[in-house]
Amino acid sequence: MKRTIITAMMATVVVAGSAHAGGSLFVDDSGVTPAGRCQLESWLRAFSGGGRELTLSPACSAGPLEFSLGLTRISRPGQSELTPGLKWQLRDNSNGGFGLAVAATGIYQHGKLKQTDAYLAPAWALGADQQWQIFTNLGLSRDRGETSKLAGGLGMQYSVSKAVDLVAERYIRKGRDATNEAGISFNFAGAASIDLLVGKNRTDQWFTFGYNVVF
Repeated sequence: MKRTIITAMMATVVVAGSAHAGGSLFVDDSGVTPAGRCQLESWLRAFSGGGRELTLSPACSAGPLEFSLGLTRISRPGQSELTPGLKWQLRDNSNGGFGLAVAATGIYQHGKLKQTDAYLAPAWALGADQQWQIFTNLGLSRDRGETSKLAGGLGMQYSVSKAVDLVAERYIRKGRDATNEAGISFNFAGAASIDLLVGKNRTDQWFTFGYNVVF
């Protein structure tokens, strides 16, 4: 990932529902789309070298199971990735306390499986009004033709108000640079959210614009 921001995009959609946070973050939470509903998570990453990545990731839930299918377009080099995913919520913490989910994803490029990931996603909602959210991931990541490697991360979210959240995260995969990201999320009537994030690792920096909506 070698790439800074040159453009940003804005979108406005009015729908009913509850937005599911975390789409443009590397560390996943334990939540899933409300049962019988769908959501669209999307984000644009612009890198310090001028390249960009655009991801659209629709997801739908049936009970505690969430099915997703992400499509990413990478400008440098010009190529696309397809990422199917499955997430099973074992414990819901939308009313506070401890939450837990397990998830697995695969990344396909040129029709071939490039990478697989499987992880546990424990989470905690703390404080009288659940102002603090703590997300953790711990699992395995495997590139095609290689052995599996430990991977995981820690994310935190603090609600300044019902409309504004501050977020920060750190994700590490063994053998790769640690990824750090932080920023602000704006929530609109519980139906949609916009994320504005800055991130870096040892060799690169980027800006992320995320838009998430439930319908």
